Amino acid sequence: MSLTGVGGVGSPSESEQRVLEAVASRGVADFSQLPDEARLLRAPFLEALITGSVAELPPISFPLRIRGAKIVGPIRAVPNGREGGGITLLFWNCQFDSTVDFSGGQFLSLRFVDCTMPAFIGISLRIKADLDLSGSHFSGVHSHTSDLADVGHGAVHLNQAHIGGRLLLSATAQGRFESTGSVKMDGAHIDSSVAPVMWESSPTVASPGARRNTRRTRPLSRTISRSSAPR
Repeated sequence: MSLTGVGGVGSPSESEQRVLEAVASRGVADFSQLPDEARLLRAPFLEALITGSVAELPPISFPLRIRGAKIVGPIRAVPNGREGGGITLLFWNCQFDSTVDFSGGQFLSLRFVDCTMPAFIGISLRIKADLDLSGSHFSGVHSHTSDLADVGHGAVHLNQAHIGGRLLLSATAQGRFESTGSVKMDGAHIDSSVAPVMWESSPTVASPGARRNTRRTRPLSRTISRSSAPR
């Protein structure tokens, strides 16, 4: 698939064309073996693809899979309503130079595995299945304002989120989940379980009892100033 121009985004780069080809073939846009300059994806391009806001871009009816890319710019995306309750995004070994903010969005599943980014913001995020942040590193931000709330500082912000499956903060073959900022889940509901059940953290925990797994929907309320899964 080749597009010479996309309204509001401009002409897709060669690396972005690779993503469009992966969407068309229902495959993986794999940048892992390419030089750095060939791995760059612009945040506005991904936003337009995820939200379906640009008619020239193909609708995502199957999981969007990207491996080894470097994403430039902050992502703030709320997908348009789709049949089936949302889309699935899978990023492996990707580097985000800015915050990813999906506050208020609805997805089928989200996976950011072995990725690096300053922060993941998901205030009132709705996910039907799993949210997987396993092996990812979050450096934290000192000031971030979302459309839904003033986040301030932190690394992972899931206040009032509803996750229909599991919240995965596990180790992978590449490394462990690590955060140099707080992990906030005040008022969040997780229908399945949190993995791992225990992780290293400082003593600052808003609700220690919220660490237990649950098979029923119940609110979680906790703030963890540093969290990482054991190898």
